Order: sequence, then structure tokens, then C-alpha cells
Amino acid sequence: MGAWGLCGAGARGSTGFYWNPRRRPEGGAGIYALLKRGVATLRGSACEPVDPPVEIPVPNPCYRLMTARMVLRCWEPADTESLLAALARNRPRLVRWMPWAEREPLPLDEKLTWVRERRARFDRGEDFAYGAFDPGSGALLGGAGLHARCGPGGLEVGYWIDRDHEGQGLASEAAAALTRVGIEVYGARRIEIRVDPQNAASARIPVKLGFSLEGRLRARQEFEGGWRDLDSFSMTAEAHPGSPAAAYPLRAFDALDRELL
Repeated sequence: MGAWGLCGAGARGSTGFYWNPRRRPEGGAGIYALLKRGVATLRGSACEPVDPPVEIPVPNPCYRLMTARMVLRCWEPADTESLLAALARNRPRLVRWMPWAEREPLPLDEKLTWVRERRARFDRGEDFAYGAFDPGSGALLGGAGLHARCGPGGLEVGYWIDRDHEGQGLASEAAAALTRVGIEVYGARRIEIRVDPQNAASARIPVKLGFSLEGRLRARQEFEGGWRDLDSFSMTAEAHPGSPAAAYPLRAFDALDRELL
């Protein structure tokens, strides 16, 4: 089975945030992470909060990331049709592990609303959903996200890769990029990746990147057929500098194309 990861975590969770005094603005291009304690209620997929998430004052988010083989950027309305086509093409694979895929593909106008909502949350510094694209052709390779839904000081990484591009290490590349952004730019104390225990391909990714298995979260993710466990992997800010994830090449840019990393 292909290498993709859960885009969602628990059905309900708390979200906490903190101030990182080491990161302060440096002129117009600087960025720091100010995270406040709060609570967000999540659906079964946790990709789509029932209510808007609590404020995450990231004043200058990373809108575009360049890795060795892909561009990760904020979703745009013009991506809607290609995203729908990819989700329809990948639904049989995704629906095994991701509850939100049960509702896909949505009607075009509903998906456009979804994209616009993701963009709005991105612009407000609340949640960071990215499309993954080939830097040459612009072809959609998959999706990834960095989400504040795993407790105080934490950000969760999610990812999925199109079936035509699986098995090339792209999910690992995307997860490494978001791990670096979460810790090195947004100042998170830890990054989490949560995976269905039966999804062996996805579970190999956090291990490859140097994440540690914290344990199994019982009955944490809701599917139509019932509740499933999740294995939780984490990377702390202290462990990150010497990890395989930190070695992945990355450039990160803000909305004005100013380099942040």
C-alpha cells in the first residue's frame, strides 16, 4: 500500500499554545510563534474543526515551501478542480485511513468553499493546509498540513500522496518540511504524527524522520464503522536539530515571497 499518512487525529482534542521568547520579529520579514492555551472541538477526521480553531497568532505564515522535489503552497481556489479529480482518483486508498475521505469527492461548489475556508484560516494564521505540486509541471502530487490540535506547544503533521506518485519518498519529504517549519519557524515545542496502527506504510515515515513512538491512543479516530486506535509519534524541539528530518533541504517563503528559512 502506498505511503501516505493520516490527515486527521482524534475525534475531540484540546489545543494549547505558548510564547516562544527566542523568536521575535526581525523587521518586516521576521516571524515568531505566540501560542495561547485554548480548546477546539474536532470532528472524527480532525481535519475539519466543527468550530474555527482558537487563535494562533502566527503573524507571517510560510505560504510556499520548496523541497528537493516539490513545492508545498497554500491551496488556492484555482486548485479546486484538480484537487477534486485527485481525491476521486485516490478515494479507494484514502478512505481506508482517513475519515474525511468518506465524504469525497464533494460537489464542486462545496469543495470550492472548503478551499476558500482553508485559505482564510491560513491567512489568519490559524491552520496551515498545503497542496503539494511538481515544481516543473505543476501537477498535483498530494496534500499536507500543519495543525494546532495536539495539546500545548504541539503541532500535528498530516499528509497524503497521489497514487501515481507513491513510493518515491514524497510523503517523507513533505512531512520533514512541515516538521522543520513547525519547529524552526513557528517555534513549536514538539511535532506529532498520528497513524492508524494498520497503516504500515505511513508508520514508516515518522520512524524514518527520527520521530519517537509515544504510544497508542485508544479509540481515538471515528469512522462510519466505529472507532479506531492511533499510534502517536513525536519530535521534540530539542531532538530535532540532530534528526533526519532536519537534514532535508528546504526553503520557506511568506506571502510577499520573503525567505523565512
